[in-house]
Amino acid sequence: MFKPSEIYHNSSKRQLVHKLLMNNALQMLNKAKIVANIETALILAKVSQKFLQSTNPSENEDGLQLFIALMNCYEHIIDETVIVSAFENFAKSKLLKKMYIVHEFDSSQDDDVQKKIKSRQKKFPIHIKTYLAAHDRQLTYIFRDTTLLVSILLSQKYVKLYGLSTPCIEQLKLLNRTRNVLHMNTSITSSINLQKIEAIYELKNAIEKHI
Repeated sequence: MFKPSEIYHNSSKRQLVHKLLMNNALQMLNKAKIVANIETALILAKVSQKFLQSTNPSENEDGLQLFIALMNCYEHIIDETVIVSAFENFAKSKLLKKMYIVHEFDSSQDDDVQKKIKSRQKKFPIHIKTYLAAHDRQLTYIFRDTTLLVSILLSQKYVKLYGLSTPCIEQLKLLNRTRNVLHMNTSITSSINLQKIEAIYELKNAIEKHI
């Protein structure tokens, strides 16, 4: 659509990409079965958790049945993949809105300046003003066409820019770790619990707030 440099030099193009990313985040999130059933899933998770923790055997059985119903609201392979993708679009949209770089700096060339900014980008968000100031000094940073990895978007300095709670971020980190082994370990990746549902609900509200 636009070259990276166009986005960072032109505020109108940057605003357009910001909106497109947020819309993509919502469209992606709505593909998750758990999102279509989020209100029901929240109720089922809260009640089943309460019953499963009870010392009453009959309540334990009720809790198990409710948990089975909860699992029917959730397609773990599809849901976990699209939820992480939705977060990725949301995070990049928020970064652009706050004037931070979302494209990777190119460090493939033997250039110490490029390597330094690339290394810094892995730990700290790079403000667009940094890029523009360098450009004014005739120092041209080169971008790759690729954007930041989810693991970087979920790192300590980046997550402060999204307005999401710590529990939500921790659940998103877990989702990102498990999605790469979805085909290998169903016992771990298919689990659904109240904390995960609350995180998805918070992400959904955060995205919808910006549409």
